[in-house]
Amino acid sequence: MAGLLPIIANLSPAAFGSPGQTPGAISGLWVSLAIGLAAGLFGLDRYFGFTTGWIRYILTGTAIHKALEEFRMDWALLSAKLSAPPTPDQIEALIRRAKQFRLAIEDS
Repeated sequence: MAGLLPIIANLSPAAFGSPGQTPGAISGLWVSLAIGLAAGLFGLDRYFGFTTGWIRYILTGTAIHKALEEFRMDWALLSAKLSAPPTPDQIEALIRRAKQFRLAIEDS
């Protein structure tokens, strides 16, 4: 915003100029105010961790989605190999895959 204020002042001289200034000149106080506001917002973000929390949220969601898609494909593959009455080994493979998926989600 501080970089845009001089441009805006040249486009609209009456909006940002001080009395007695030449038309199109911008008061340095407006630029200082914009820089101070930006620094304050940056400090709030660093203190409260809004950006880092959002990034963790997005990365976790992506990891869960990836694990879910992998689980669905593995489950379909294991289900296709089932015999009419599933054998204990086939059931064990399904349960083992479900357990791996649950652990992957809990680790995310």
